[in-house]
Amino acid sequence: MNGLSERFLLPPALTATWDRASARERRMIVTGAIVGVVVLMWAFVWRPIVADIGPTRDALVQEQARLAMARSEVNEMASLAKEAPAPAPAELRAPSSACSVRADCAAR
Repeated sequence: MNGLSERFLLPPALTATWDRASARERRMIVTGAIVGVVVLMWAFVWRPIVADIGPTRDALVQEQARLAMARSEVNEMASLAKEAPAPAPAELRAPSSACSVRADCAAR
């Protein structure tokens, strides 16, 4: 056996078949394997990426619009908070009849 089976951990029957093949047959096998890999890469990598470009762009536009709306709402809330009058001190205190703790309410 040659070093092919030792380097790539191929079964002995496969290496024996490879050794018996002529140079032309080996080139055909290697070419076929390369074409197969390219076809698989195109089918399972390139095509899905290209197919998702359009929907991803549409989703990006929608998300940018949502972000712009959220930013405008944040700015509006900030301006409303600045314009709102400060609460009177009496409004900050709880009424004297209100219970601050649930256990206090049950006792009354």
